[in-house]
Amino acid sequence: MSVSNKAKLLYVYMFVNADDLGFVSNVSNIITLLTSNEGENNSLELLNNDYNSALEELGQMGLLYRFT
Repeated sequence: MSVSNKAKLLYVYMFVNADDLGFVSNVSNIITLLTSNEGENNSLELLNNDYNSALEELGQMGLLYRFT
């Protein structure tokens, strides 16, 4: 099971922002924060995909579940 670097980073940020039950309600805010930070700092170029595809990757691998 290989996970991309962007998916790993997103997973850690989601973990830190989760509530006591493990729910994350502000995923779009986290993605916006990571995207803006990456644009400001060229040393954070991890891969050429975006964080929305990293979110899909985490879901496909069963590392998170979406509740709507």
